[in-house]
Amino acid sequence: MKVCNYSCVYCQLGRTKNLQIERKKYFETKDVIDSLYERISANGGIDYITFMGDGEPTLAANLGEMVSELKGLWDGKTALITNGSLLFKTDVKKDALLFDVVSPTVAAGDEKKFRRIHRPHGKITYDLYLKGLMQFSEEYGGICGPK
Repeated sequence: MKVCNYSCVYCQLGRTKNLQIERKKYFETKDVIDSLYERISANGGIDYITFMGDGEPTLAANLGEMVSELKGLWDGKTALITNGSLLFKTDVKKDALLFDVVSPTVAAGDEKKFRRIHRPHGKITYDLYLKGLMQFSEEYGGICGPK
């Protein structure tokens, strides 16, 4: 089930029926890590594990916990594909800083285009989104955006 704070016109998952802005746990960390570890062990040679979800991955309240536990078991790289809309939140930024690569969506240059393209939750504005991206990029030491 898609969980997102946007309902982008271009989303391959279709329209978001119920926009979310509050973070919560959708999957148990242990279940996710066990599943990833099983796949890593079976497939070997994996250099990146990407967190992207069916919607916006930063809505997972245990995102930081999941990536931290993964890094404790495996020495490969981690990536986060995000719409970037919640990077203004301290807890989201803290979680995103744990990833080796963070690729936020940048598809609009002003409020009008932002609303038309992303159709975001009412509490998310272009200015808030931009502020979050800028603050994150000042602190982040990894790769930000596509390689």
